[in-house]
Amino acid sequence: MKGFKELIKEEEETGVEHYNDSTIFFYPEFEGMSYGNIRFSDVQPNFKSFRDKQIYEPDVIPNSSGIIVQEPDGRVWIRRVANDFEGFIYSLAKGQLERGLSIQQNAIKETFEELGLLCNINRWLTDFYGRYTISRFYLGKRIGGHPSNILGHRIQETDYIVLADLETAKELCNMERDKEILNML
Repeated sequence: MKGFKELIKEEEETGVEHYNDSTIFFYPEFEGMSYGNIRFSDVQPNFKSFRDKQIYEPDVIPNSSGIIVQEPDGRVWIRRVANDFEGFIYSLAKGQLERGLSIQQNAIKETFEELGLLCNINRWLTDFYGRYTISRFYLGKRIGGHPSNILGHRIQETDYIVLADLETAKELCNMERDKEILNML
């Protein structure tokens, strides 16, 4: 999806750019604790301390999990994947299950590492069956975090994060899996 960068106009605030009226790119150098009505907080969570929410979810054990983070106005958070890993340019947050974490705790951890955002899980959204893997996605609400939280992990998996309306998110995400999942919202 080359060309998006050229369409973005520079804003006065360091670390923030607008793509359109409802889509904002937040870069790790953004230092503000709010932007418009978007509030951020600095947190360093202990993922094992999160209790699993008692919700319906299938009995199958997935290989990975993540959270689709949706704001009250319907916009969603996606990420610009570092180094176009495995062909992904923009994508949803998810990652392989980590030993010692529940599926839900893992989803919270991966969302924090890849988006910098701390979230509560509202409900199970879908299990996506790939060629060799199963990825579980939850729908969740942002309760904290900051764009700069994507820095400092052993491997930086995200260049920057994007708050986008659903249509723009589907336009930016280049893999069919992500588009299918976003169509469920």
